[in-house]
Amino acid sequence: MKLLIRENIPCWYELSFSKQTPGILLRLHNDFLAASEIPQSPPITDHYKEEFGFKNFGLNFQTDIGFEGALKFHGEKGDFHEYLIPLPKVLKQTNQRCGLCEGSGKDWAKDECFSCRGTDKQVVPDYTCAYVISATLSILTDFLCLLEKPTRSRLPQLLNLQVICQQGMHGGSLGGEYSIPLVQWLVAQGSHKKVPEMVSAMRTSWTYMMEDKDDLLKFRASIDYPNGWLNVDCPGDACGLHPMRDIYSNNGYEFTCHNVDTPAQQLTLIAGLAALHDRVRKETS
Repeated sequence: MKLLIRENIPCWYELSFSKQTPGILLRLHNDFLAASEIPQSPPITDHYKEEFGFKNFGLNFQTDIGFEGALKFHGEKGDFHEYLIPLPKVLKQTNQRCGLCEGSGKDWAKDECFSCRGTDKQVVPDYTCAYVISATLSILTDFLCLLEKPTRSRLPQLLNLQVICQQGMHGGSLGGEYSIPLVQWLVAQGSHKKVPEMVSAMRTSWTYMMEDKDDLLKFRASIDYPNGWLNVDCPGDACGLHPMRDIYSNNGYEFTCHNVDTPAQQLTLIAGLAALHDRVRKETS
């Protein structure tokens, strides 16, 4: 089996960030779909249905796929099947009075209440739709890691992603691999360089899902060493992505996460990776 961090491999899937929706685009190469034997209903779907109460799952790649059709089929574009993953609204307003501002919509300084966003109603997170996406990606990325036959694409694969989905601490964990071409691009940027496209995509995604206008310093994407060492942060308790082990010259490397507890954090970081993919593909193709 070829290793993405050791060899250049033709592209079998891509990620892209959609600003308008906002959302994440997943493109699957036609050759990969033709060669892969992905079951319509993998056994693990029963586990997710039991744990989260999901109803339907499907992997007919000519239609919407995943739990509850979470990934929307946008047709075939060139050599790829394209699917849009619209980001969900996580914060939901209840009919209960906000306990922090006691229903005034204002804080002690007469500014907008941080908790209810000035609505005077209690606002609570509902991760149901986010779990639908996370569980779907968990199943898909398991199969996307198993490349049985190289595609005929002239583009190199830039990254490989794996996610998990479960409730509780670290329930939104993710990791993966950066390819040789992607790491070469990181190295070429130099050390102590920021990747503003990643920050912008993460901030857009988080603000949309959580309606959180937190300080921009909660988001970071920076190349901290000359060897292409990429660190990524989003809101949470030291939540983000970082290299998994020492980086060796002329290779890609693995990355992992820290304290990614919710699917909203997970999707925010994936949006950042999608924006990174967009920039690297544009500047290296």
